[in-house]
Amino acid sequence: FRKIANTIVVVKTNYNKVIGGFTPLKWDLPKMENHEYIYDKSGKTFLYSVNLNGKYRLIDKDFAICNAAKMGPIFGAGSDLEIMSEADKNTNNFGLIGKSFDYKGTPEMFYGNSKFLVKDYECYEVLL
Repeated sequence: FRKIANTIVVVKTNYNKVIGGFTPLKWDLPKMENHEYIYDKSGKTFLYSVNLNGKYRLIDKDFAICNAAKMGPIFGAGSDLEIMSEADKNTNNFGLIGKSFDYKGTPEMFYGNSKFLVKDYECYEVLL
């Protein structure tokens, strides 16, 4: 997962919500600390919800994705979509959707709850 760009992430929560995101940015280990936010000058990073049939564009380019030492993927500040370690065992995955992306609904509508388990997730490199 590290050092690839043009990545699409697909997540299924324990509430049967299918959500995810895309970024053209390269995922990597943080250079200085445990977390490093990456700026997306292109503005092409987005989140989506299959259940809501919605695509949510990036509104704060300074916090498109976050490179983290022991977790990820992370989209947005706050975080709009954050997958923690042992994501399928602990409800420590959380989201504050609407901080860096233009989503206007509730966390429950997007994730099923503001804290959730990950039933499954996959990451793909999109070859452009």
